[in-house]
Amino acid sequence: MEFVTVGNPGNAAAPADDSGVRYGNVSYEYQIGKYEVTYAQYLEFLNAKAKSDPTGLYDPDMTNDQIANGIQRNGSSGSYTYSLLNERSANLPVAFVNFTDAARFANWINNGKGNASTENGAYLITTANVKAATRANGVNTYQIEGNSPILKGDQIEVSGLLGIGFAIRSQVENVEYKGGSTYISVKNSYPDNVASGEGVIVSIPSTRSTLAKVWIPSENEWAKAAYYNPKLNNGAGGYYKWATQSNDYPGNSFEPIANQANIPSSDGLSYANTKTDRSITPIMGPSLLTPVGSFSKSPSYYGTFDQDGNVTEWTETVYDSTAAFGNYNRSPNATRSKHGAMYYSGTAGSTRRDDILMPNDKGYGSGFRLAAASLGSSLVASSAPTSDCCGDCGSTHDNCTTNHSSDSTKVATDTTTVRPKLVGPAIFGGPIGSNQEVWETVYPARGEAKISLNVDQTYIDYEFKIKGLDFGIIAGIGPVTANTGDDVNGMHIHHAKIGAVGDPALGIISPNQDLDTVFGHQKIAKDTVYYYDKLTGEWTITGRWTKGDPSSVSFDYNLDNYLFQGLDYINIHNEDVVLGVIRGQLLPLNEVAQAGQPQQNQRFFDPVTGKHFYTSNSKEIANITSSGWKPEGFAWNLYPVASSQSDVVPDNIEGQVMNDFVNVYNGVSLEPLLDVHRLYNSKSGNHFFTTNNQELLTAQGVGYSYEGVVGRAYSPSVAASNGFSVVQRFYNGRTGEHFYTSSSTEAASLGSLGYSAEGAAWAS
Repeated sequence: MEFVTVGNPGNAAAPADDSGVRYGNVSYEYQIGKYEVTYAQYLEFLNAKAKSDPTGLYDPDMTNDQIANGIQRNGSSGSYTYSLLNERSANLPVAFVNFTDAARFANWINNGKGNASTENGAYLITTANVKAATRANGVNTYQIEGNSPILKGDQIEVSGLLGIGFAIRSQVENVEYKGGSTYISVKNSYPDNVASGEGVIVSIPSTRSTLAKVWIPSENEWAKAAYYNPKLNNGAGGYYKWATQSNDYPGNSFEPIANQANIPSSDGLSYANTKTDRSITPIMGPSLLTPVGSFSKSPSYYGTFDQDGNVTEWTETVYDSTAAFGNYNRSPNATRSKHGAMYYSGTAGSTRRDDILMPNDKGYGSGFRLAAASLGSSLVASSAPTSDCCGDCGSTHDNCTTNHSSDSTKVATDTTTVRPKLVGPAIFGGPIGSNQEVWETVYPARGEAKISLNVDQTYIDYEFKIKGLDFGIIAGIGPVTANTGDDVNGMHIHHAKIGAVGDPALGIISPNQDLDTVFGHQKIAKDTVYYYDKLTGEWTITGRWTKGDPSSVSFDYNLDNYLFQGLDYINIHNEDVVLGVIRGQLLPLNEVAQAGQPQQNQRFFDPVTGKHFYTSNSKEIANITSSGWKPEGFAWNLYPVASSQSDVVPDNIEGQVMNDFVNVYNGVSLEPLLDVHRLYNSKSGNHFFTTNNQELLTAQGVGYSYEGVVGRAYSPSVAASNGFSVVQRFYNGRTGEHFYTSSSTEAASLGSLGYSAEGAAWAS
């Protein structure tokens, strides 16, 4: 196992990542693994310590998953043996390891390998049976018989107990020994309850022993080794975005050239080993891992390889409760941070902690490398990271603020902010199945998704109907099937199109970021229930995502950037398929959802020429305001230009979605949206908007240049019955300017200013 030295102690932390956390500052010299721990190195570990494997050091997917496998197991418990699948497997990074596996490997290395202990060394790992557990006033208390060595601050994982919120990961808040038992307390925000069944606690200290020889690097140590260069910024030091000493997105070529990594290509068309293809599956492969160090001209400054690319890597740093997945089952400080871009998702490890592999942290994207003491140095545990608390509209032009005729008349404006208007709820959803997973699986589970955004856009109600999975343990009623593989251990709403991996937006299970959701028939909030129908074997999960929920992506941001574009999806995890067994894209199903989120167009006034300009385009707004145009506030709403569903959903999924679900959830019916065209007359400097195709042709015949569709709108005929405002059009014969307003007060004043009414343009 090769190590490189990371010097330059006392460096500053990196700029804050997407979560607002800074890391990378380290006050001492240390060593870190040049490469990720490989299958060959982990094979030696398994053959030495997993002949019966009571702690699950081997995961069956190390054999079965053709995308990231490398080891096979033979024999029976007590005499298990392990071997590489093939010669290539030896130098692939080991995958399917959780943090506890990595900690036990580090202990084994500390203790000299062979038959050395896995339970102490760098980390004192304590395993104990739980005698009883209760929750009161937001605190779980677990009773362990005897005097346990678990300490305050240790991170514990509890499994096996029945009752919602008792199977948790969290940091210990208090330890008390009395009456021959140890009582371990952690925070948990579920209602008061008593657990049943038999449970097990596994405890690991939050940081390694000060006597550790090798360990799992802290978040600071890992990030510094990956991205820091003391020579940047004229010798003041600084950080790259990528661990290849670059700020540019890496390529994935095996040619000996700089800035290459095992990540998807920038156009999304290829992985390092093969072209992207929906036919790639864990059953069929091919392997998407690359031998460590394959990109020989792309080291970090200190000489590490693959810190971005291949697998995301464990660090020993415990997430604080403010991290995206810093809580698990409503218990804070629940897991350790991971970093690094992955072979299937090219998000730089410098930009965010990798949270997307929750809930049980063992998957085909999880690996690790080790750190070690610098020769002759004395190290202490590292400090915690510090926290620092319009799309394009088509054709734009450079001269939109020049060549304007003179007109000094400024029309009075209303200052009231107009809220985007929906008619009825916007409904999204679709089928949930294994065929929508990034690597399609064959699994006998399926479901249907429906979510509904209310008219005022203040909450989203969701309903998921699922067959073939067991939510019983999560729901606190106990398993409903004998098979443990179908047990659900996570459910999240993510954002990405089908065929791509996206970060979580809302955790529903592991963690639960929806503070309204309850289980069984307990109703402590309206319409939020987990219900099992024994006759049909179907689970129904309903809940409400509100602005007050501590979601990973804010309610409003998701609304503006993902929901209406069909870029939200539901992903459900179980014990059999760690990273997602069934998934469903949440597509717009009714006319209101398909119209898209209304875009607020603003009106601007040129005090020199008296002209008006209307746009929602951020580039145009920046251009005209820098040229002296004054904002006059809200003008009207337009809906986004229609895009192809195939941009979000492949053809084989799209047909199924639209045929099965659009008719079921038809919702409020409106007339089809009309395209709003914009034209420009360079001689007069005037713009013209119309939804009328004949006017479009006529305007071009008299000198207007066509600039494209800037949005869509409803016909004025829908306004009265559906609560829309009508945009009126006026014309000034002296200046040749067309003027538009949705304000009845403003419209009444225009006649005295020389404008003639031309009637209703569209409904806003």
